[in-house]
Amino acid sequence: MMTRHVVIGLMLAVLGGGALAQPARPFRPPHNSFGQPDLNGVWSLNSMTRLERSLDIPNVVMSEEEAKRRVPPPILPMDSVGTADTEAYDTFNLGWARMGNEIRSSWLIDPANGRLPYSAAAEAKLRVGSNNDNPEGRSLYERCLHLPQSGPPMLNAAYNNNVTILQTKDHVALLLEGNHEVRIVRLGSRVHPPGVSQWFGDSVGWYEGETLVVETVGFTPSQSDRRSAMTRVYMSPAAKVTERFTRISARQIRYEFKVEDPAMFTQTWRGEIPLTFTTEPTFEYACHEGNYGLENILSGARYEEEHPPKARAPARPPAAASPRP
Repeated sequence: MMTRHVVIGLMLAVLGGGALAQPARPFRPPHNSFGQPDLNGVWSLNSMTRLERSLDIPNVVMSEEEAKRRVPPPILPMDSVGTADTEAYDTFNLGWARMGNEIRSSWLIDPANGRLPYSAAAEAKLRVGSNNDNPEGRSLYERCLHLPQSGPPMLNAAYNNNVTILQTKDHVALLLEGNHEVRIVRLGSRVHPPGVSQWFGDSVGWYEGETLVVETVGFTPSQSDRRSAMTRVYMSPAAKVTERFTRISARQIRYEFKVEDPAMFTQTWRGEIPLTFTTEPTFEYACHEGNYGLENILSGARYEEEHPPKARAPARPPAAASPRP
């Protein structure tokens, strides 16, 4: 005859199997002193995952085996439309991004093919690239005026991918490590001033449960070309960007974004990026101070104008080696 303890043990074993099969409770983020879901801190966009997905990768979520087999794509030259030939100088320890337990092959989740849905007119603009007539002819990225991390939407670059979030009762500030640019989001009112365009656009925000929602419109035309070494984003001043920040764990925020821009794209596109908590400091970004690349590009173009190929002197032959004494 079984004892009562054995019977109880068998019952717990049977019931326990069902209990273990139940889904885990959703993460409940801490709240700050204003009762808002706490997003304060320094978060990192660092990853070799990109906005767009390679055509040979079918899905946005990869298995562990596929992630080990595939190597993240190298950094693309800014005006390149062909094979990449450069690497970021801090990517030796980076790999594919993880959103919770999922390995992401791209940030884009819609369209399903992981490619930006540019219209034919927009593709033509992208093919034009930069010119060497004057500094204004080069990209904002080369001129140290705008980086993909700044957004919106915020996208990772080859380096300086930290973003500091600071919440107050009426505003949210987003300080980007790259260029130390600050986006200010007004909370409460959802009204945008009519006819106003400005850097980063005009951002208003509100909370929906545990999620911070930010809507941005009114971008300045000079911010349309946002190409960099890792992205090729071009958005019109009429674009509307909706962002959602949701804590999904103690160390990660799900950053979602939606871009509506019929002037440039054939459909609305959406993406997700994990923002991972970091204890690393926000470093200096001395872009203008060391930006010899822009000066060299323009001075090289002026030399070519003054010395057309036919007028250039032939290359000097290598000097003969001196005989040994």
